[in-house]
Amino acid sequence: MNDFFTKDFAAVYVALIWVIFWSVILIAFWRHVSLIAEAIVKRIQRGSSVTVGPVSIGEPPKELRESSAGTVAVSDPAPVTPPEVESASNINAEYRKLTDGYFLLHASEVLRERTAPKSGRYRVRVWLESYSDKDLENVTRVTYHVWNDFSRPVISTTSRDSRFDLWMSIYGEFPVLAFVELRDGPGILLTRYIDLPGRPPD
Repeated sequence: MNDFFTKDFAAVYVALIWVIFWSVILIAFWRHVSLIAEAIVKRIQRGSSVTVGPVSIGEPPKELRESSAGTVAVSDPAPVTPPEVESASNINAEYRKLTDGYFLLHASEVLRERTAPKSGRYRVRVWLESYSDKDLENVTRVTYHVWNDFSRPVISTTSRDSRFDLWMSIYGEFPVLAFVELRDGPGILLTRYIDLPGRPPD
């Protein structure tokens, strides 16, 4: 029994005391730690600069913080030259197709906060919008392709009243593909990346 009180075990006892000490501190102040973490997340979401070790999340460019609506800015320290005329023309043509066509939107709700891998639960709605076809009268059916481990990875809808929406219960982020069938032309493919509150890495 006296062997446990020799100098050989001193380092073990010191390590145990530190483990117990920090465990008690974390348990006693867990609520405050979680509030601090939540405050940091909110600051990041609002655009504040945060640096932790080698990781740095920057704040919005100065032009954006000091100007009114309609301003755009990028994070480059010096101006970047736009592409040549031909490339710019192609970009403009593609943008016109976008404004004349359809696009996907999504909204999410936290059902259960994430505490461990795959433990969070989010309810997500994906739906179809259009600038030119606001009532979606030209759409006949939308077929969605979601992550392959879903019970039905390919699912179709003809519900125009709900804007051809898709509902999901998920724990992580992934892309969604939609094939939109039209009355007066060929179908189109749309994509949407489903980002979630807190950006779970699962």
